[in-house]
Amino acid sequence: MNISNISLNDLPYSIAQRMVDLMPPQILPKFREITAETKFLTKRRVTIVKKLLIESGEFLKQKKSFIVQKYLNINFTSVADGDQVVPFLSGEYRAMFLSGKYTWRQAMQLCHPKVETCEWYGKMELAEYDHDEFIQNLCRLFVTRCINIYFFQSTVFCAKLVNAVTKLKENAHVPYLFREVEVLRNEINGLIYIECHHQHR
Repeated sequence: MNISNISLNDLPYSIAQRMVDLMPPQILPKFREITAETKFLTKRRVTIVKKLLIESGEFLKQKKSFIVQKYLNINFTSVADGDQVVPFLSGEYRAMFLSGKYTWRQAMQLCHPKVETCEWYGKMELAEYDHDEFIQNLCRLFVTRCINIYFFQSTVFCAKLVNAVTKLKENAHVPYLFREVEVLRNEINGLIYIECHHQHR
């Protein structure tokens, strides 16, 4: 018998539930949507909320995956906490607010295709040797959707970002709906404001 052909209905409940309990958290939300049965089996490991406001330490105590529908707000106690928390989060939230200590990669991982507003405050770790890679990731966002992003960063980084977005409009491969990206930096506190605009269809 090919094990891939075995239905969950053919398994004892205890075995099916144990299988779900051992699944990596990042695949739980998609597994949950397969059938009514998978939705039931994942109920104790996946929580659906409209808004999630939580500290990473408290989040990790719950040992659950969250599907967030509208607004995500997390205060990261440490970068190590972020590595553990990020895989447990999914959903189609439109706004995200991060604070505490985290990396730019963790912020980008949480910025899924439906996000329209990102407020990345606290201490976002970004080494100078990562500037170019971070900017490339940001530019990939800019050409695909309207999005506003706010975070603190140096004048050196801001100059590189402005140079990159200036070249976007000249790139023949950029979608025609893309219009412009505005980048401003508050010289007093170092807060960078990014607004990306697209034409309406």
